Amino acid sequence: MGLAGMMAVGPVNAGFRALRDKESMVAIITDDGITSDKVQVDLSQVQAIVRNYEFVCLLAMCIGGLVFLASIGRIYLKRNAKTPTSTAPDRLPKRPAASARGKGRR
Repeated sequence: MGLAGMMAVGPVNAGFRALRDKESMVAIITDDGITSDKVQVDLSQVQAIVRNYEFVCLLAMCIGGLVFLASIGRIYLKRNAKTPTSTAPDRLPKRPAASARGKGRR
């Protein structure tokens, strides 16, 4: 995202300089850029960068929304799950007794 911003900065600044130039007689703004009697600034690449940036932001927002909805669904399912506590399996591995560990190894 930072690279896209850095790529768009140069032409945008040149366009603003062309618009604010006091010695220039005319500045014409078209779909492709800004044209004055001294300089012509092409902004088509900047438009492409901005469109790509909008697409990346929209995609990130969609992925974030999916993660949010999945998290809410998981919390809901965990709260409403009916698991009996007496028959729940023990998840810790069973360790052998202390007296059985030391036998046979000397």
